[in-house]
Amino acid sequence: MNLSEDQVAELEGLNDRILEAIRRQMELAEGARSRAAEVLNSNPTGFDEYSEALRAAADHMTEAHIAMVQSGFEAQNLLTPEQRAAVSESHTDGETPGIMGGRMIDGSGGPIS
Repeated sequence: MNLSEDQVAELEGLNDRILEAIRRQMELAEGARSRAAEVLNSNPTGFDEYSEALRAAADHMTEAHIAMVQSGFEAQNLLTPEQRAAVSESHTDGETPGIMGGRMIDGSGGPIS
């Protein structure tokens, strides 16, 4: 994609920030899900409390997903029109969608080039 050094640095910074935001939201979601299970185990008739805790878990997962999608738009805004066109073209070639091919979710990719 012929990214400049500045673009690489900005995309890597965005990747780091989004991974941290997603990790935080998923930890909160897991905590809320655990609370929901505890409520249900300790009070089988406490469906209101259970429902509230489970909805909190879902809200955190939703926030994680929104952050991921928003970061994709932010990443696209760091690209030139030609680079955005190359990304758009790669979608039609059956490649993984997105600027970083899913790396913004699991952080497993190598250097951006």
